[in-house]
Amino acid sequence: MELTPTISEYSLRSRSTSSRCGTPKPTEPTTDCEKRRQAMLRLERQNVLIDGYQKFLLQERRNKDEAGIRSDLERNLRETIEARAKLVRELRTMPPCLDVN
Repeated sequence: MELTPTISEYSLRSRSTSSRCGTPKPTEPTTDCEKRRQAMLRLERQNVLIDGYQKFLLQERRNKDEAGIRSDLERNLRETIEARAKLVRELRTMPPCLDVN
């Protein structure tokens, strides 16, 4: 009788003692103020992205688009501007934050 487990027994053990859970953790309720803060952070990030895309596009125009990425940059810039516009519309409909902190 063998005392060392076989490969299939190791495999069975690893599957049966998996620490991963199939259900996601429930999210904590988000307050209006937290939603507004998160939206403002996203807006700031989008503004940084737009500024970066515009600077990079200017550089590519000067270099005559030697790398061939100008059309991708323009598409990404348009998508980011559209996403920012949508976020601004959402922010306008969000209730104001009345927390003191």
